[in-house]
Amino acid sequence: MEIYRDILGPYDERGLSLALGYFDGVHIGHQQVIKSALCRKKDEMKTGVLTFSSHPLLTINGSAPPEIIDAEEKENIIESMGSDCMYILDFASVREYTASDFIDILAKSLNVTAISCGKNFSIGYDRAGSDELAKICKRRGINLSVSDIMTYNGISVSSTRIRKAVKDGDMLLANGMLGRPFGFKAEVITGDKRGRNLGFPTINQRFPNNIVLPKYGVYISLINVDGNWLPGVTNIGLRPTYSVGYPLSETHIIGYSGDLYGKIIKLRLFDFLREERKFNSADDLVNTVNENILQAKQWYENHYRCSAT
Repeated sequence: MEIYRDILGPYDERGLSLALGYFDGVHIGHQQVIKSALCRKKDEMKTGVLTFSSHPLLTINGSAPPEIIDAEEKENIIESMGSDCMYILDFASVREYTASDFIDILAKSLNVTAISCGKNFSIGYDRAGSDELAKICKRRGINLSVSDIMTYNGISVSSTRIRKAVKDGDMLLANGMLGRPFGFKAEVITGDKRGRNLGFPTINQRFPNNIVLPKYGVYISLINVDGNWLPGVTNIGLRPTYSVGYPLSETHIIGYSGDLYGKIIKLRLFDFLREERKFNSADDLVNTVNENILQAKQWYENHYRCSAT
């Protein structure tokens, strides 16, 4: 997939079908918008996605909600969907354009002949919605496809709703709306080795500060080690029994005893098992963790025998 950081070109004679949006999380609603643009491949058009390097609200308001996925994962997902190209713009560089001016640039510089967006999408300094965008596109002979808001279990799918689900520890809802498991990746750092001394070695990762932070507690997880997804139990929080001053992800990988220090490890979260709590004794901690490990083993045997991608 070709990556571009501006909209100065290239001009493609075949015409370009482009999906527009920030696509935070690339959830099932976003996927519907992107697929609408990509289906133009059958018309022998080039297809792509136009997004921004950071949330537009960061430029507009000086702050923005935490991301659901990082930039690399967003690119990987969009590429896996079959997009030919991806335009990743600095929002500040285009924020002063009106919707009409922006569409003009896309048409003249890139030969955009088809656009796909969501029902709640707005564009330009004048914040033109899908109805106004339809008028602009019609005047320029651009085909516009507007995708309706999707629902999951009767709930409207949105990045805001997914963030809330993650913060609530409701991974079943978050993962359903995403169409894949929520997760993150981070470097494995040196810990205090208390888990190893208690009989269940763990890997420690500082939770990425730009990703939405899940509810503190213990989750069933899958961990990618050398391309293989292994079952585990992950505690996210401040470890009240031993106290750390920052959000930490501590994971016991079931059946694994290798050295992962310094490696970037990807992790996916599934069922929420219990809230984080302080234990009165090491025995109490060990017994509870062993119960959680058994729960994770049973879950893995019953529900998950395929890739977590």
